[in-house]
Amino acid sequence: MRKPTFGQRRAVCPPCPADYFDYYSNSEWAHANFKINVWQWYLREALMKRASIQFNPTKLPFRTTLIRQITKQHLTHINDVYWMHANSVEAIKGHFPNISAPRSGPGYRTILQEQERWEKGADDFSIWVRQNTILSAASILEVYIVSACTVVFSACPELIDRSLLGIDSTSFIKHADRLPPGYRRMIKKRSEDPTKGEWSDRIRKLEMEIGRVPSRVSSLVPKLQELQNKRNRIAHSYGAEGELRRTPWEPITAIPADDADILEIFKVVDTVSKELDKYMFGPLIGGYEIMNEYHSWLCAQDQTYTLPIKELVSGFRKYLGKSFGQAPGSNYIQAMIEYYDNVGPP
Repeated sequence: MRKPTFGQRRAVCPPCPADYFDYYSNSEWAHANFKINVWQWYLREALMKRASIQFNPTKLPFRTTLIRQITKQHLTHINDVYWMHANSVEAIKGHFPNISAPRSGPGYRTILQEQERWEKGADDFSIWVRQNTILSAASILEVYIVSACTVVFSACPELIDRSLLGIDSTSFIKHADRLPPGYRRMIKKRSEDPTKGEWSDRIRKLEMEIGRVPSRVSSLVPKLQELQNKRNRIAHSYGAEGELRRTPWEPITAIPADDADILEIFKVVDTVSKELDKYMFGPLIGGYEIMNEYHSWLCAQDQTYTLPIKELVSGFRKYLGKSFGQAPGSNYIQAMIEYYDNVGPP
């Protein structure tokens, strides 16, 4: 069985001029060389564009927030781990003749020593993997929403307290002691609200607190509710905030899910986080997120304030690349640092 891929990107050769192929129609080498030249041109253009981007506190430095980048990494990791298991189940079941029984006695664990029991154990393990994949995917989406809301309310303090309208949120990054009483507590509460209740209620809370939810996300509410219901049934089957089994030996109810269900869940979680990030959270977060990262990185360094700005730029870019897989150009980072340095207390 081939692995159903999630979010896979294929490199597609751009359309080539017709006269080029009339001349080189019999040359695969020429075609390959042409593609390499085209992609080298695209790469140079992308690098030049990145280098020319200037810091703007109201705009994202990337196409997504840093929160979305981490969410994507986690979702891709779970996706890869799940399909690794799904494609190896039959191999595990067929490996029984090669298993040697471990030693017995204190400190040693036994294995299922009959082939039928071994194969049944492999099937049960697959159910467990599917259930925990569903729990993980649902949790990733909720963590993304809470994290994004937290950054939005921090970047736009007027959404929490109207008296803060017009105050540069960077000033609160540098002078956290100037935050109004109860401000952090209110951010925490309002950031967690959109992850409680049914999804129709969650969408409504997001719109009341932040703004209109993208139509594509609204159209996925039935699938999101289905995911939540399945997630709750799985958690409750283990006794988490649900009805306990009548006796300790009553078997745990297996919540059914197949490969198609898992693939659909991955797609829904990815689509919802991507749409919310692009049309709702990202425009409000702007440059605040990377500015906050810079402040945290700066405070963790020794004698950083005495370093020349070029060394600060280089060090922070290395940190971003290591933490998030990419970093804006040096000009962007230098302009951001200069902006940060010039912001005074609120």
